[in-house]
Amino acid sequence: MTAKSYSALPPVAPPVAARRRRQNRLIVAVVVAVLVPVLAIGGANRYVKHVMNAWTDTPVISLNTPTTVYLGSARHYVVWIVSGQATCTVAQDGTPLPVTVPTTDSTLRDAGYFGAAEFTAPTAGAYEVTCTSASASGYAMVSTPSPITGLGLILLGGYAVAAIGVIVGLSLFIMALATRRPPPRPTPPPASPYPPPARW
Repeated sequence: MTAKSYSALPPVAPPVAARRRRQNRLIVAVVVAVLVPVLAIGGANRYVKHVMNAWTDTPVISLNTPTTVYLGSARHYVVWIVSGQATCTVAQDGTPLPVTVPTTDSTLRDAGYFGAAEFTAPTAGAYEVTCTSASASGYAMVSTPSPITGLGLILLGGYAVAAIGVIVGLSLFIMALATRRPPPRPTPPPASPYPPPARW
């Protein structure tokens, strides 16, 4: 007659849920540390590029030749001289507008942009711009004041958000690694060839 084997404890299921929670925390940490900087820096750079393209996408004004430009709104404008220097005047319907010489940002000077005249357009419409220069080289354009300062703040904010994302992601990663591993599965005692004692 073959003796039956009995086990004193039922088998214990491995702690799968705890391991999955730990893996999910590691995944979240990596995503935060990588995705947030990429989105922050990439978004800031794309916005800056869009603004600069819109800022420079204006009609070209030849030097020493009166040119009529259409300004779409009543706001502040600057006549920029590109790769040269000139003295500019602005008139609407033959009436000269008061102009001042703006202070050109050093970054724009390095890029070849010089502020020649700053004025306020009272209404949207056609304006005659005349830029007089002793040199025939270069050209002028009418645009809004320099966006360099605001764009610099946007870039700085993008890099700051990226740095915060890296710090938060690394912190989450370290916390996930420091989480205690689930206890190992207990080994059941060897099977007993005798039946459990009878209960009365």
